[in-house]
Amino acid sequence: MIEKLKADTSKIADYFTNFSQEGFSHLDFYNKKGNQRLSLIFHPGNTTWAFSEFKVQYVYQKEVKPKGITLPDEEFMTEKGIKLRTLREELISKIGTPTKESYEKDGVTTIEYRTHDRNAKLVKRYRQVGYFAIYKLRYNRIIEYHFGFDYP
Repeated sequence: MIEKLKADTSKIADYFTNFSQEGFSHLDFYNKKGNQRLSLIFHPGNTTWAFSEFKVQYVYQKEVKPKGITLPDEEFMTEKGIKLRTLREELISKIGTPTKESYEKDGVTTIEYRTHDRNAKLVKRYRQVGYFAIYKLRYNRIIEYHFGFDYP
């Protein structure tokens, strides 16, 4: 899909006005139903079309939908088959033992994976300083996930 977007960057230039909570610019995509959002997050200094972070979350009806592009996908999924609603047990069986797990007052569990090992496969391949993956779960199902490279 990204290759198709590259062909006509003038069409999507208006969508780069969104900013994440961290102040990084990002591009939002929505699934076919409009109930899931995929944010591609850029770090300062990135080259064109170099995304450093990816975030998938539900879009709730009461939310004001910011600018974004609707894709034909029913839902968003990682290479390992992780998607919203994935069970905790399936996540851990596919990814492994988390680096950190925490529980919040509102019933949300956060499962976190991190590495700053320069010889880790992804870190070394993309010459980055570290990699993270954070999964938020409620009732043992993923409600949001966010993964990518640490900003130096």
